[in-house]
Amino acid sequence: MNNTEQELFNRVKTHLLNQGERADSDVQNAGIYECVYHSSSGLKCAIGCLITDEVYNPAMEFLDITDEPVYRGLRDSGIDMSGKTVSILRGLQHVHDCADPSEWSESIDRVEMQLA
Repeated sequence: MNNTEQELFNRVKTHLLNQGERADSDVQNAGIYECVYHSSSGLKCAIGCLITDEVYNPAMEFLDITDEPVYRGLRDSGIDMSGKTVSILRGLQHVHDCADPSEWSESIDRVEMQLA
């Protein structure tokens, strides 16, 4: 990772570890709460923490990072989407969505090693 990518990685890592819980939807789908970019309770996922409130649109929810509304939202929030950025964000998003918050620190470190 270059310095800009490392700074982005560190920014999201700090956010997730400080938040310490998933940003979930208010509605269950098949008995499961789905992860969201911005939750109604103010929590934000690994991608959502980078999308400013001014740019965020609920229509982004459940779309992939490469879908135009989300991709544009990140760019409009000042995120440089070149280089390894998408891979970095996908890795961190996977940690948020799939690992238990108690495992985030270790899981994030593994993502960092894979991207180095």
